[in-house]
Amino acid sequence: MSFLGVWFDTEKMTLEVTPDRLIEISELVVMWLNKEKARKKEVQSLLGKLNFVSSCVKPCRILISRVLNFLREFSNNDQVLDVSNELRGDMLWCSKFLLTYNRISIISLEEWTEPDLFFSCDACLTGFGGMSGSEYFHCEFPEFVSEHNFYINALELLTVIVCLKVWAIKRKKICIYCDNNVSVQFINKGRTRSRILQSCLRDLVFVCAVQQSEIKAIHVSSKDNQVADLLSRWNLSPSFQEEFKNCLEYSSRVEVNADPSLFRFQHDW
Repeated sequence: MSFLGVWFDTEKMTLEVTPDRLIEISELVVMWLNKEKARKKEVQSLLGKLNFVSSCVKPCRILISRVLNFLREFSNNDQVLDVSNELRGDMLWCSKFLLTYNRISIISLEEWTEPDLFFSCDACLTGFGGMSGSEYFHCEFPEFVSEHNFYINALELLTVIVCLKVWAIKRKKICIYCDNNVSVQFINKGRTRSRILQSCLRDLVFVCAVQQSEIKAIHVSSKDNQVADLLSRWNLSPSFQEEFKNCLEYSSRVEVNADPSLFRFQHDW
């Protein structure tokens, strides 16, 4: 049945934006792609449309944070402000995302008692690492990442994204163990005012949508995340490598490749 612009299908267990509303929203997105200046009321209208479509396409909620940032810049209703490249990037992301995700969300009735995949990861200022089952990887951040001098929360989220690209499997529930509580909150809530973290979250939800995966982050202590911590510091000293080998049955572990290209977003930073 159709209700308030949303099509409910209880046989396929899906929600879908009705075709007429999708056309309306798509036209608005295209308009904003070419928009150079905007008034407060126009931004409020965009925010309302995105809020609606996020009821079916939940990952679109991350776009709302960026629009709210822009809305806060207005001091009055008559002010006209330049549309940032970041906001246009969000609209480009939205146009691609709606086509890829096909405007459908699964109505999930399953509990998170038994996730299909677990992985743990960690980052320091120079390197990152992750482990899932018998597989692991470690690497220094590529130059095009390190030159930005990102703070640790951004580096942690970038590492999560790489892990998802390495291990995410379609239609899987994935649990992420991370000792950075701020990153855990960002992943689970999908909201932040930080511009770089918004970009990270935007890419994260895009990867999940393409892979048809759901994720949940769980905070663990640094002690419980020791193995991932050693992997992130692998290149700092041979002592970290030896400690990693002593923690696990090293011979039964398989090292996988974390190519630097995995840090490339589906959009510009």
